[in-house]
Amino acid sequence: MRTNECCSAVKARRRLHHGNLPDDEHLVLLISRNSRRRSEALWKGVHLSMRTDSSDPVATERSSILDVIVYVAAALQGFFFLLFGYFTIVRQPFSDMLAWINNYLHLRTGDSVIAYLWTFHGEHHLVWIRALTALDVISFGATGTPLFVAAAIALFSATYIVVVEMRKSHIFGGDLGALGWLAPMLMFTTANVVDCTITINCQYPITLAFMLASLIMFDVETDHGGKTLFRRVLALICAASAGLASAAGLLVWPVLLWYSWCARAGALWLLAILVTALAYIALYFYGMSSGTGLLESVASINTTRMTKMADYFIMFLGLPISREPELAFVGRLIGSAVFVVGSWAVLHYTLTRRRINRLDRFAIALMLISLGSAVLAAVARVDIEPDVKVPIRYAVFVAPFHVALLCIALPRLALVAEGRWRRTVQRVGCGIAMLLVAQQIAVGRTAVRTAAGVRNTVERFYAGERGPNMRIVYPDLQQAEKIVVDMRRAGLWSR
Repeated sequence: MRTNECCSAVKARRRLHHGNLPDDEHLVLLISRNSRRRSEALWKGVHLSMRTDSSDPVATERSSILDVIVYVAAALQGFFFLLFGYFTIVRQPFSDMLAWINNYLHLRTGDSVIAYLWTFHGEHHLVWIRALTALDVISFGATGTPLFVAAAIALFSATYIVVVEMRKSHIFGGDLGALGWLAPMLMFTTANVVDCTITINCQYPITLAFMLASLIMFDVETDHGGKTLFRRVLALICAASAGLASAAGLLVWPVLLWYSWCARAGALWLLAILVTALAYIALYFYGMSSGTGLLESVASINTTRMTKMADYFIMFLGLPISREPELAFVGRLIGSAVFVVGSWAVLHYTLTRRRINRLDRFAIALMLISLGSAVLAAVARVDIEPDVKVPIRYAVFVAPFHVALLCIALPRLALVAEGRWRRTVQRVGCGIAMLLVAQQIAVGRTAVRTAAGVRNTVERFYAGERGPNMRIVYPDLQQAEKIVVDMRRAGLWSR
């Protein structure tokens, strides 16, 4: 019996190498926690060299301890996410939020609501944000509550999508299953919490959630006729909704096109996505002023700006570490590594002849989202400040890349790691989990201080104080005064 299993394993590995395994068999680990069955770990009937040393109770106990450490770290990560989220909330309207409120307050009777929602904000159509702002003004006194709630739900939804995709591939089963919890830890960072607690950042989690929803709705591995058509049409609607959160959501169209090709959805679906994307993007930018930052940036590209954009691109991929001036060099190293690994992975999986399994498709799509976001930000935002300073709010678009690395690495490590090597992988995973918690605390303390400074400045402005250091409230302070007066007349932030 054992000889037959070993022969099956050899054949299966050869089939894997040549790409002949069906998609639903690829890297699927069906490992029972029962000690008797763990020694007979199966990969859809294929014997794997992943046996737990059940004969060594010390080794088993050590593995259990390492798993507990990861679970505790994940719980602490979630706790600190909520804690720092509470202490970094800035409720007073400032910056872009003042402009959004002003647009709504000046919406006259008879004016088109569609025109209000579709109005350009730079190169963005912030339809969801404007709708939430209207709800905020009408029902919550411009305290930002609907935006905070929507952004938090979006980030939790994006994380839920990631976890569900990993569970479908049985990432959370087996000896390395605990390391799957690194994925939500990578999503629930303090760097991302500020996108849920500062109104002017709330569009980014919403954008990401719609992008991920579009991918999973489109990926139907078995054709079920009407059900498949419904899901894929819904995927196109989610893709369109991503662009209504911010212009970064337009990235979903090329990613979805790649996704469709790798999933072998067929020429008709490729054509449908391409035509829909071109029509949508043309409509999206129709009527945009030529003085908009994105168009100006594209039109004025030269060697000096290209160098600066390349640096911005690398620093973007190095978030959140690259945001700290003292760690800029380390951030650039991380960003460069992310670019090299991401480029290799995308090219490798794009050019491969074998069918790509669902989890790998999802992981590469996450990488494409991160890389594409870095390109867009480098082109459109490089001239915002004299020096290259990437806002921490963009870290929410880098987190998917880190999750993608985990999705690609864990199944392969599970196949080859056994005995001491397995425990080594577990120790490394524990180290990463503890580093994430340490980073959560360090970045969280900085975020709390920064948020406190912003709140103090905004409160002083609302109290009537003026100064050159108050540009964070609004670029044009005189215009900001007029907006605040209009808000108080409407009973908003009258204190």
